[in-house]
Amino acid sequence: MLPAIRSSFKQADNFYRQPAFQRALPSIAAALVAIVGLIVYVAIQTPDRTTLFASLSEGEKARVFDALKNNGMDVQIDPATGELTVPVDDYHNAKLNLAAQGIPMQAPTGSSALNDMPMGTSRSVEALKIKQSLEYELARSITEIESVTNARVHLAIPERSAFARNTQEPSASVFIELASGRTLSSTQVEAIVNLVSSSVPNLAKSKVSIVDQAGRLLSNSIEDAASTASELQFQYRMRIEDIYRARVERLLTPIVGPGNVSSQVNIDIDFTTLEVTEDRVLPDNVLLSQQKSVDEQVANRARGIPGSVGNTPPAQSNFDAIGDETDAIGNGVDAAGEADAERQADDPNVVPG
Repeated sequence: MLPAIRSSFKQADNFYRQPAFQRALPSIAAALVAIVGLIVYVAIQTPDRTTLFASLSEGEKARVFDALKNNGMDVQIDPATGELTVPVDDYHNAKLNLAAQGIPMQAPTGSSALNDMPMGTSRSVEALKIKQSLEYELARSITEIESVTNARVHLAIPERSAFARNTQEPSASVFIELASGRTLSSTQVEAIVNLVSSSVPNLAKSKVSIVDQAGRLLSNSIEDAASTASELQFQYRMRIEDIYRARVERLLTPIVGPGNVSSQVNIDIDFTTLEVTEDRVLPDNVLLSQQKSVDEQVANRARGIPGSVGNTPPAQSNFDAIGDETDAIGNGVDAAGEADAERQADDPNVVPG
């Protein structure tokens, strides 16, 4: 056995010492290094990945991620875009697996409702499709809000008529499904109400109702002015308490060391408001008032050219027998209640001018 081994080593040593092998040794070493490097690169190379779904809500992404992880698939979140990615070879398998579970449950888009409209559609059907498209888009926008996993919007928009005297106002109902253990603040509810009312013409905020999956009416809280004021006052008190708590900790931390201070602040704020209405009468500043009445009557007498001929009155006609006619020229009033004067022309021979 040993002679055979020694003979093999001796043959290898003779082969290594040949001049042809010595010249080819660098090329052989380079080829071996390239082969080893290629094997290592293939071993550490990650497979090509592709985006599974685009523009999914955060709730739907969580459902898709959990479903694929439970089935043992390699699903990852792209750190740049936040989208879910799977290997290219597993793309179709992941799609079929999710479709069997009914995931994702994403609402259709508004454009899909309009694209299904055939040619020659009547006006009423067209208005219904447009309303349905608006409902889809509003539902998608509401779903993007944090803590909301699903939403449905129902719009009641009356048809306009030129012959109707009393037109009905539009209204809207929003059904939202919240994530487990999550609630909506009054600010978020008010934001949803403003979003819906601003998207529909002539839709008042008071005509928008919001209900969650537990059957609670959320929009009622923003209509109650007292509850809204109480919540604002509570938030203000909490903010002031946080400010004073931070001040106390900053004062004591250099003395007792960081992490050795714990403080609690309770502030009592009086939010009572007082409204005062005051009417002042100034006795020294009295308004002066005056009343003046003027009544002037002029008889309907004939007048002519000034002179001797003009001073002679004409003969009385039959019309004068009926009665003298008078002209009332003016009336005026002033604030002291005094009748100023009454003048009457009695002399028929007075010459004007």
